[in-house]
Amino acid sequence: MNIKSPANLVFVVTVVIAGVVSGQLGWKFMLDVAEGRTAMTWPDALALFIAVLLALQGAVLVGLSFARRSLGTILSGEERRTATARQVNQYRLQGAVLLLAALLLLLPVDATLNGLVPTQPRESVMVAIVACLALQSLLNLRLWFASDEFDRQLIANTSAVSFWATQIPIFLWGAAERMGMAPALTTWDLAVVIMAVYLMTSSFIAFRQRFG
Repeated sequence: MNIKSPANLVFVVTVVIAGVVSGQLGWKFMLDVAEGRTAMTWPDALALFIAVLLALQGAVLVGLSFARRSLGTILSGEERRTATARQVNQYRLQGAVLLLAALLLLLPVDATLNGLVPTQPRESVMVAIVACLALQSLLNLRLWFASDEFDRQLIANTSAVSFWATQIPIFLWGAAERMGMAPALTTWDLAVVIMAVYLMTSSFIAFRQRFG
């Protein structure tokens, strides 16, 4: 990996920042919850759980991308086969996207509960969230254009299943809420639930298409 390349340098900085901040926030939240120092709601707890999973997955993918022989063996099933530059790039991009996703879930909760950034105005945290989301969107676009037909179909299938799996329950809940038959949900509640459904759907579809 040529660290002098601007693209590689941006990637390294992104992974380091996202990984360190996600790890610190997640660790602090887990300690606070264990010691009863925070009144975390169920969406916050679910967001933390998803963020930890995303951060772990991202770290594993980034780690594998630096072990080209091991990655090649995993992808091809053949020993002593080195992963191609394209495969390495795909894993690094996916890892960076997952780490940024973990950070995006952790920052709103941290700002609300006055965690690692209690002295920072919430406006500055929101700016950081927008910046992370913009960077993640750019990486997702790069990942899409660098993907083959199989991976693009995997992404499309995941998006379609996730859409229908969340649209119907959200509509039914909204109808019941409007008629006073169900408690109100916030946009944050829905965002976390949609993320959870997407994560479970993507894992299931990926496993089925690759190994089923």
